[in-house]
Amino acid sequence: MDTIFIDTNSIRNNKASSFFGNIKEYQKLSKQVQIIIPTIVIEEIKKQKRKFLKSQFDKFKSNYFSEYIGLDEKAFNDFNNHIDTKIEELYSKANNEFSHIELDLEEKDNLRKIKGLAIDNIAPFDTNTDKGFKDTYIYLTVLQYQKTASDGVFIITKDDRLKQAFKNNDITVLESADSYYIYYRDEYFVSDYFIGVLREYLGSDTISSDDIMDVSINEDSDWIVEVDFDSEAIYLLVDFYSKEIIDTL
Repeated sequence: MDTIFIDTNSIRNNKASSFFGNIKEYQKLSKQVQIIIPTIVIEEIKKQKRKFLKSQFDKFKSNYFSEYIGLDEKAFNDFNNHIDTKIEELYSKANNEFSHIELDLEEKDNLRKIKGLAIDNIAPFDTNTDKGFKDTYIYLTVLQYQKTASDGVFIITKDDRLKQAFKNNDITVLESADSYYIYYRDEYFVSDYFIGVLREYLGSDTISSDDIMDVSINEDSDWIVEVDFDSEAIYLLVDFYSKEIIDTL
């Protein structure tokens, strides 16, 4: 099973309605891949929520109506303490929003690596500064996992320096959850390997990547591949994980 890491900017949500953002997208994705969230992403989401709720609280304190209803200092302290309580409450239900696991970065050798990347301004650190600690933490967490991974490893991020850091690694960078499906449509199903499988299945040596008309996911989370075969559209059911052709529809 493939593994997808998620950067903060892909699931950020500072509101108090849920812990993560883009929940529906990742609920669908979590049924087909293993989702891993670096622990530093979790901490950053908590920090963003704390900052947002604190700003809302400060506005409330200075609002005329809070004075009008006669709130005292104790009530304000209770509200202030509620911020962290609410954040932890949302966090405790985060796995109900979509299935995932958290992964921490092992300290051994990694502090030395972070130091070297920071001093030399190597991505994901900024070009001329040492800004980029959190991205570097994520970067090294993904590389740490990749050492023992048996299937594909992906990361969803919109951060340009983080993308650059993965440029020379065997890790695929995606822009969004939907990009995972687009990746297989644009890469795997037009590859020489799959075209060879397709030729054998259809008994034709004339099939080429140009004959792949469309690739989609059905309700059972398997692939539907539309092929132009002898000027006629045929639809193949392909197993999501093994990518083996199951049947002709």
